[in-house]
Amino acid sequence: MAEDGGRFGYERVIAGILRMIKTRDLAEGSKLPTLPELQDQFDVSSTTVRKAVDDLKLRGVVQSRQGSGLFVRDPAKAAEVEADKDEELRNAVDGLRQELHTLGSRLAHVEAQLQQLQPQPADTEERKPRRSSRRPAQ
Repeated sequence: MAEDGGRFGYERVIAGILRMIKTRDLAEGSKLPTLPELQDQFDVSSTTVRKAVDDLKLRGVVQSRQGSGLFVRDPAKAAEVEADKDEELRNAVDGLRQELHTLGSRLAHVEAQLQQLQPQPADTEERKPRRSSRRPAQ
């Protein structure tokens, strides 16, 4: 579920770690906070922290050292990840714009069809039942 301004929890964790690297709070070779510390810092579940860390590992930003923890592998990769995330966001916004345009066109078409199906005022007069002038037989 989306949290914090539409971002998912793992995206907030990724953004937070990237921010720490960018501001040099975490330099190359620096040890990241432990998973429970990250969980507390970002107020997310351990699963969410693991997902964020796995993403950063796949992108080469951090590496794990068995028994030692997580370390910053390549700060330059952090900038690439941020650029990738920005590009993903731009692409998503462009896709949404195109979809809205398409949906707007389709809605206009449906509204035009509905307008054609509605009876015109002259049509309603012709369809009114006529009263018979004959009197009922007694």
